[in-house]
Amino acid sequence: MSALVGFFHRNGAPAQPHGLDWMMRAVAHRGVDSSGTWCEGSVAFGHQMMWITPESQEEKLPLVNQRGDLVITADARIDNRQELCVRLNISPAEAKHLPDSAFILAAYEKWGIDCPKFLLGDFAFALWDSREQRLICVRDPMGVKILHYYQTPEIFAFSTEAKGILALPGVVKQLNENKLADWLIGNFNNQLNPEATFFQNIHYVRPAHTLVIEAERIVAYEYWQPNSWQPLPYKHDEEYLEAFRELFADALKCRLRSAYPIGVLLSGGLDSSAIACVAASQLREQGKELIPVAGILPENYQGIASDEREFVEAVCQQENLQPLYVSAAGKSPYKDLDRHFFYEESPIVWFYYLHDALQAALAQQQVRTVFHGIGAELGPSSHGKGYLPDLFKNLHWLTLGQEIAAVAQLQNRKWWRVFGGDVVLPLFSIQRKPYLLNQISPINPDFARELGLGNQLRRGTYLQDSFPVSMLEREIYAIKAVQGATSEIWYHHHLTWALPYYDIRLLAFCLAVPAHLKFKNGWNRNLIRLGMEGILPKKVQWRPDKVAFSPDYHSRLWKFGQEGILLLDEIERDSLAYHYLDIPKIRQMLYEYTQSPDPTYQKPILKPLTLQLFIHGGVIASQFLNWFEKLTPSVDL
Repeated sequence: MSALVGFFHRNGAPAQPHGLDWMMRAVAHRGVDSSGTWCEGSVAFGHQMMWITPESQEEKLPLVNQRGDLVITADARIDNRQELCVRLNISPAEAKHLPDSAFILAAYEKWGIDCPKFLLGDFAFALWDSREQRLICVRDPMGVKILHYYQTPEIFAFSTEAKGILALPGVVKQLNENKLADWLIGNFNNQLNPEATFFQNIHYVRPAHTLVIEAERIVAYEYWQPNSWQPLPYKHDEEYLEAFRELFADALKCRLRSAYPIGVLLSGGLDSSAIACVAASQLREQGKELIPVAGILPENYQGIASDEREFVEAVCQQENLQPLYVSAAGKSPYKDLDRHFFYEESPIVWFYYLHDALQAALAQQQVRTVFHGIGAELGPSSHGKGYLPDLFKNLHWLTLGQEIAAVAQLQNRKWWRVFGGDVVLPLFSIQRKPYLLNQISPINPDFARELGLGNQLRRGTYLQDSFPVSMLEREIYAIKAVQGATSEIWYHHHLTWALPYYDIRLLAFCLAVPAHLKFKNGWNRNLIRLGMEGILPKKVQWRPDKVAFSPDYHSRLWKFGQEGILLLDEIERDSLAYHYLDIPKIRQMLYEYTQSPDPTYQKPILKPLTLQLFIHGGVIASQFLNWFEKLTPSVDL
């Protein structure tokens, strides 16, 4: 993933090149292939380039148009280039070597600030219009590409990483306590505060938004919403399924535009397996091969956990692929944390040790683009939650009875438990308690009281939200909740994500698909099951569940627990970690866990959420706060 940086002196002061140099140095680790700067008047732009597409290998950024009145810096993959050629009168010969940033620039010349409405793909860009004396900052609809900003009446600055902004003189590093509190209590709903970062006064550009920055004002425009879909013209189920297959294939094909080998994180589940099967076929037509990587248990493992190898092998044998198996044997979940914080600038995902090993395996194969099945539950792999309550409300009781019976049989549940849990509770318990109770949060009670969270946490009602009941409302809610929630964890080895399930055409299509195609005969995730008929191996297509991403996670927490205790013991009592976290309680629970029987051979004594969010999450948060205290431009430049 490339990086863009820059600033606009809103007070008209001339842009000083040394300020841009500091920003460029802060994100230099992203400029693995080239870099460039542009400075004129009160505006300065910079770019650190990582090549992905063939066109990017000839790209020079920042890019100035022929008249010299527009300049752009971008991290972008534009997927509807052919359509834009027609709309923008670009010849095929010209388009062949035209970089994606030039398409954005041409789109702006035609449509102005409405140009993002006509772009398809993953993008973050900044554009200076000297005619209008305004800066434009834009982020793609699902927020796959990242862009931060900082504003005062005197200056507006932007950067792919917060470190780029912190490098500017006068920008004060300050922790965003509310963002930290959300993380500590397990509130990961991104729509509640989509601009918040862990740095106070440094914000994300919101997904699907355009920021227009002028000397006297800043205006935000939302150019896309997940409910902006149209009814589909099909009458029969097979028509919907055929349309889904075509759209899914196109969502994959446009993300295959790469000058380097392409990989896929293959878990053996429905979502990643569907990607692997379709993408492998498409790449074979180009004379290329897909490189799957899969996380498995260490060799000679003996314990109660199981991995996904048999399902991965079913896909790879069918598609004649050679998988890379990775176990991350011997890797501790408590080590090498600062390196991950440097790239992510936030507390990290719990399974980073396995992610890192998977990345390294792909990087050895010169892969730069990695397909991932994240987001499938938003559309093709919808679990159909809300369908049974919808049947009840609409008096479709015969169908409801049939589905309840089918669910009971498939899931080995009593029919009345299905009715109570899947129909009655969603209908009458509208006020949900989706966030975690105090006893499994590592937050310091005193800090919780400072923010007024004490009573709410004890009741488990923090940020209690009116949760949608209907299936369509739930799906729209889920899309909004994850907009912008992508992680930078794949950047460590110069890799970038390809996320076909975040394709807004696919999301809009799935919102409009009839509910019975998503949930039928007791089967959830029905659209992708039926849509991949004849494409997925049967044992994958109709599997009812799957194992955890890192199946020996609990064993690692236990085996390397003493390392976590030592990290906690090294924390000084006047540190940020002690102020925000209940360090003694985290340490005590981790110690008690290490004294329990080895969870390799029996279920752990503590609940998974307690282990993940309180114990491991507490250690991670403590080390993140230590890293945050040490973070200064002089250190990281």
